[in-house]
Amino acid sequence: HGEVTIKLREAFQGTERVVSVTTPTNRKHSHKVTIPRGVADGAKLRLAGQGLELRGGRPGDLILLVHVEPDPVFERKGDDLYVEIPLTFPEAALGTEKKVPLLVGQPQTLAVPPGVQSGQCLRLKGQGMPKLNTNEFGDLYVRIKITVPKNLGVREKHLIEELATLIK
Repeated sequence: HGEVTIKLREAFQGTERVVSVTTPTNRKHSHKVTIPRGVADGAKLRLAGQGLELRGGRPGDLILLVHVEPDPVFERKGDDLYVEIPLTFPEAALGTEKKVPLLVGQPQTLAVPPGVQSGQCLRLKGQGMPKLNTNEFGDLYVRIKITVPKNLGVREKHLIEELATLIK
């Protein structure tokens, strides 16, 4: 048995690692391991014939437990990814276009509809994690976070108070 830790970006693309495993007799064995794209945290990879020799016979299998480190920007749920983008009140009320980061590749433009609510998720189909052993992808959900300015001047306060009386 052994363990390997990779980043979310590496789980997206697939990667290779050299993994060292120590036997019960304190001998180290190194193995080059191909980690498939789309692998999830907690997955077990079976490497046939790369384990210990059992009583002078053929080597057994090496089982590797994969750990995928949390990402500072993206949250993974199954094959779907979640990312949060901030919007100002005017952007949320009137609608806008925002650049959304992707795990791999250039940001994608998202059309945010007027009246979007804080906490609401908008979907970018097929922009999530690759599904293990397929050519399909999960989705990217963009969670909206409406930000409120903290330091308002007298004019800004007056305009917001006036707006508040109009939209009651």
